[in-house]
Amino acid sequence: VPQIIKTLVTKSGEDIAVSSWTISLLSVICYIIYGIVEQDRFIVITCITEAILALISVIVLYKYRNAR
Repeated sequence: VPQIIKTLVTKSGEDIAVSSWTISLLSVICYIIYGIVEQDRFIVITCITEAILALISVIVLYKYRNAR
């Protein structure tokens, strides 16, 4: 959340690695699938929240990197 806020306030995402956020998002999606297979609501709910935040981060970073 702090990086999302920083990116929105500064309107710059040049100093944050988008690749790490993308890898994190893919990792969380895999963990969501695992939680569904294991029928573990706690894992699914926690990871969906994390996935939403990671997706918002990736979108905001791409938006402000390509704004130039």
